[in-house]
Amino acid sequence: MGIIACLWEIQNLNENSLKIQQQMKSIPEYRELKELKTEIETRQKEVHSLKKELELVKKDIGLEEESLAAIKTKIEKASNELYGGQISSSKELESAEKNLTKLREQFSVVEEKILIIMENADNYEEKIKNMISSLEDRKHCFKDLNSRYKTAKEEIQSNLAEVASRRDKLRAKVPPEELDMYENLCSRFKDGKGIAALQGGICLGCNMSVSFDILKKVKIRHDVKCDNCGRLLIIMK
Repeated sequence: MGIIACLWEIQNLNENSLKIQQQMKSIPEYRELKELKTEIETRQKEVHSLKKELELVKKDIGLEEESLAAIKTKIEKASNELYGGQISSSKELESAEKNLTKLREQFSVVEEKILIIMENADNYEEKIKNMISSLEDRKHCFKDLNSRYKTAKEEIQSNLAEVASRRDKLRAKVPPEELDMYENLCSRFKDGKGIAALQGGICLGCNMSVSFDILKKVKIRHDVKCDNCGRLLIIMK
């Protein structure tokens, strides 16, 4: 295989390598994994936030229970005073009865409040439980999806390694100065292609006809460039 043919094949392999790399992002599971990862992270934050809210609710329950205990102590004290024979006047008796009634009302209010807060806590716990269950399902989906993605990715990487191996073998056949010249030439073009096929007297790099002199030279030399775009030419039959 001549130098120009090796360089042409290297160029084709470079193009093929880019296409294979693009396939990595085109794997069906790739986008699904990104979306699922975002969903899982969002749900984890929601669960964390709900747990924080539940902690506050439980703290409220604790405070109200302390308040309830304090009222209960006051009720016991007021009852002892009322029924312990310590009160002698009717006025004091009436005042003690009113105080005890008020304390019992306060007790009922706080007790009711605790029940409402506890019901709220139960709702939080149920919601957290359901979200964690759903989150675990999504994590299992992610695991299965990731497994399929890795399999597809490994296959693409294997193809990429094969292309790289073939390209390295071809590069070893080209003299370093010729390889440097080709790579410098490639850097001048947006598509990164320094070689163009010549077919029917037309350079397929710029789609322009080349001169007759170029047509003669390209048949016997490997370093002939298109007199329009400056790419190296290779004859395609």
